[in-house]
Amino acid sequence: MRSSRSSSEPAPGLAGIQVGGITRGSFILRGALAAAAVSGAGAVTPFVRAAFAQSDATDSAILDFALRLEIVEAKFYDEALVKVPDMSSSLRHVIQDVRDHEHQHQETLNETILQLGISTSQPPKVEFGDAFTDQARFLAVAKGLEDTSVAAYNGATPQLFAATMIALVGTIAQVEARHAALIRDFLGEPITDNAFEKPLDESQVTDRVKPFITG
Repeated sequence: MRSSRSSSEPAPGLAGIQVGGITRGSFILRGALAAAAVSGAGAVTPFVRAAFAQSDATDSAILDFALRLEIVEAKFYDEALVKVPDMSSSLRHVIQDVRDHEHQHQETLNETILQLGISTSQPPKVEFGDAFTDQARFLAVAKGLEDTSVAAYNGATPQLFAATMIALVGTIAQVEARHAALIRDFLGEPITDNAFEKPLDESQVTDRVKPFITG
């Protein structure tokens, strides 16, 4: 028995979809769903499926890059707690919390990527040079890393498609911003340079952390 549904009507699986935001994936989906209303769902369903696949791949790539950044930060604080010779007890207490947060970020990002069915890339090998010579030097390097992390998440969030991924990255970004403010406070500097944070793209973030990556 042939369906009475007109070929120009959206398929039931597409009719209820609402797409928000202006990410690349949502832009493609909006166009495909609009075309479905005119040309029929059968003609554009493959494009909708492709848009979902592309968005999953984009989200996975962004999360994988964030994971590598979190690995760098976690290793940085692990080493700092062992190697900085004159770290004050008050700073040590804060850095232990920061270190734990970075490890939790790392674990959650890793688990999320695996749930998406994508293998994570190899963890970076790091070398922090003279970053642990004394407390002042450590704080200066920590400031650079935390500021970079906040700007990286601000740059990445608009590129994400899935609402759950946006929520995850948003919660991490807020904690990274608090880390940055704490480090700046220990340095006796303003907790932020501006009222609005300037985002960084992947290449800019890579340039900033490249000095610490050995492989």
